[in-house]
Amino acid sequence: MMINNKTSTPFKIELIKFAKGNPEIVEPIKKISKLKYSKPKAIVEQEISQRSFVESPPISQAPPMQPPIK
Repeated sequence: MMINNKTSTPFKIELIKFAKGNPEIVEPIKKISKLKYSKPKAIVEQEISQRSFVESPPISQAPPMQPPIK
């Protein structure tokens, strides 16, 4: 492993074990999160298309050509 561009010795890591959660609140939390942070799929797809330049802007019509001057 490299730290500050120098080879270092390996080290051990110990994970903290979390207490079991309350499974009864999982679904209500998911619903609240969905209400708070989600958007309809069509809006998200439209925003992605606009940012990725997939959709080209509408082409304005060119003015009619003038007849040649004689």
